[in-house]
Amino acid sequence: MALTAGAQTFPQHRPATLARRGMVAAPHYLAAEAGLDLLKAGGNAIDAAIAASAMLQVVYPFVCGLGGDVFMLIYEGASGKLYGLNGSGRSAGTATIERYHELGYERMPVFGIHSVTVPGCASGWGEAAQRFGRLGLGASLSPAISYAEEGFAIGPDLHAALTNASARPDVHRSWHTHFLPDGSVPAHGSIMRFPTLARTLRTIAKEGPEAFYQGTIAEQIASFFAREGGLITREDLAAHRSDWVTPLSVPFAGLDIYELPPIPRG
Repeated sequence: MALTAGAQTFPQHRPATLARRGMVAAPHYLAAEAGLDLLKAGGNAIDAAIAASAMLQVVYPFVCGLGGDVFMLIYEGASGKLYGLNGSGRSAGTATIERYHELGYERMPVFGIHSVTVPGCASGWGEAAQRFGRLGLGASLSPAISYAEEGFAIGPDLHAALTNASARPDVHRSWHTHFLPDGSVPAHGSIMRFPTLARTLRTIAKEGPEAFYQGTIAEQIASFFAREGGLITREDLAAHRSDWVTPLSVPFAGLDIYELPPIPRG
């Protein structure tokens, strides 16, 4: 594609971004900015990655959330070693085939409370920050907390995602309470705040991921599942752990391609 003005033609393209001391890529500019702020503050790639991930949970929640998981491939320049972090959660202890048949399912549900596993994100953040981070988990979560409390402008992608999700019949009413507090999809450009998410992130920053799996947040999660007929319990949350794994690799086109391996879960 090109723009033409008179006899001159100007190619339209996105120029390459160049940097000497670090770079952060994310699907939303505020997430990239949060990661860059951590680098400028003396943090490393892990601090920046967690900051970007947390910010996406505020401004891009349709692709990233505390109810999900985290996976990392971490290269340590000093040692030349590559580490894998599987921060995915396990199914509830009572989530057996027999139990799902009792609930009326012939196949695993894709949506709804019975499709949920223990969220692994908070634990994965904590493991990565403790082992490889420089500034601490609280510093990485600070930008996301600020925007969740003070608000941010709704962009076109989030507006479209909220519009689509609000029309789904299988979306839980708690989703509407959180994302549509006024009962309608907020307009493009309007200011949205997530005070409950801010409090949750602040608790994790202050008390550590343990609060999510064994503390006050765990109590709230377990109570919600018990009230709504879900399967996850306090015991399931308390038993969660992230796994440091050895990445798999295969040669391809003169390069080594790495990926996390599947791991057995008991």
